[in-house]
Amino acid sequence: MRRPGPLGHPLLRRLRRAVGRRLVIDRAGPQDVVVLAGTGRSGTTWVGEVINWRGDHRVLFEPFHPERVPVMAPFRGRRYLRPHETSPQYLEPAAAAVTGRLRHPWVDRHNTALVARRRLVKEIRANLLLGWLHRAFPALRLVLLLRHPCAVARSRLRLGWEAPLEPLLAQPALLADHLEPYRALLAAPASPFHRHVLLWCVETLVPLRQLGPDTLQVVFYERLLTDPHEEGNRLFAWLGRPAPPRLAEHLARPSSQARRDSAVRSGDDPVRGWVGRVPPEEVRRAVRTVEAFGLAHLYGADPLPLAGAVPVPVSVG
Repeated sequence: MRRPGPLGHPLLRRLRRAVGRRLVIDRAGPQDVVVLAGTGRSGTTWVGEVINWRGDHRVLFEPFHPERVPVMAPFRGRRYLRPHETSPQYLEPAAAAVTGRLRHPWVDRHNTALVARRRLVKEIRANLLLGWLHRAFPALRLVLLLRHPCAVARSRLRLGWEAPLEPLLAQPALLADHLEPYRALLAAPASPFHRHVLLWCVETLVPLRQLGPDTLQVVFYERLLTDPHEEGNRLFAWLGRPAPPRLAEHLARPSSQARRDSAVRSGDDPVRGWVGRVPPEEVRRAVRTVEAFGLAHLYGADPLPLAGAVPVPVSVG
């Protein structure tokens, strides 16, 4: 029988969430803020719940969602910002999120803390902002979660998600700083699956080019499942706090938002479940594209990260 989570019975979690999203007392200081970023369907909700295993974080759920949170309208279109950008139209809403001033039903929908001494910003639209966020708010603890691009692409397609590449090509600063060598690759006709792989490459390339291991902790989804103690302890060491006493049990739990047909609930292998279900030609094309973006040290055709996969600075060209 699976042990209950840190908040106990699901009814208690729902009650705390109903109260916490309205009445949370946020006492987190600048040094107590974690930004957990990742491409959508990489497992950020799951890892966020492990980070918040004590239930003492105020969880800000995807505050940079411009369609859900009107104050974030300047961040439409997978916005990229150069680290030295100081425009108030970006700084003010971002500061509201990371300092906890932002209150919004969407943002606080998963919060269960009534008195929070830490803050967790869980975001799938901030990969291209991480370098800027570090410069603007240097006390933030930045975590980037990576999952195999084929697993991400398959999961996104199953939900009917699109891969918006055109807004990337419409940003001159992003092209000049990072994507000009890949303009033709991003503009060429591509299958829906491959468009998601291309988006994964962009959202992985940019933060790894801007930030090193002293400013960004890269965590691998697959290693959290296959080697939970090593990868989990590395994560918590970066956060500056002890890992849960039963870390492997916490990592074995599905997230509270896991769908019924997700691998972790259906009994499928969450690491290797996509193998054999993605056409071989799509896998080969994905591997070639990852190599073209200079990310071949992270993933290949195998579902696990490469043995030597480490977050090293990535060059363009």
